[in-house]
Amino acid sequence: MTMHIEAVYEHGVLRPTKPLNLLEGARVGLALISSSEIEARRLAKAERDAREIEIINQNIDELSAEAWDALDYRRAFAPKACGTQPRLEGGIGN
Repeated sequence: MTMHIEAVYEHGVLRPTKPLNLLEGARVGLALISSSEIEARRLAKAERDAREIEIINQNIDELSAEAWDALDYRRAFAPKACGTQPRLEGGIGN
């Protein structure tokens, strides 16, 4: 099981910001990533996604039906990243 949690380091102890679904005494491994690094990674991914969508939009005339489906899916779940509103009302090339 993998869980991504936020925690605060206080007085030598990591304190999760939300309750964990773990049994008392459960041992876990930790990989620490600073909040600023997490945010930087999220922004970098959003920028990559936006570039990919821009490339797709530049080549829109050559898209297959499968590519249109993938584009619609991406837009539905990341409309801010691609700078457009979802285009789910149907059909190829709408």
